[in-house]
Amino acid sequence: IAVLPFRNLSGNPAQDYFAEGLSEELRTILSLNRQLLVSGAASAGGFREANADPRQIARALGVSSLLMGSVRPSGS
Repeated sequence: IAVLPFRNLSGNPAQDYFAEGLSEELRTILSLNRQLLVSGAASAGGFREANADPRQIARALGVSSLLMGSVRPSGS
């Protein structure tokens, strides 16, 4: 599985750290499951701005599953 960088939908570039942190935390938690092989952050990070078809991304990373998402922080 590869965890792609989550998209920041807040419109505030200063919130990018939140989206990146969430992606990294999910990658860490998934890697604790010994039955999963989790793709590294460096390889998945290349698809941060990609608008490619998820199947093409999975093929390029050599994985059968992708975790994709977005975040929109609210409040403080």
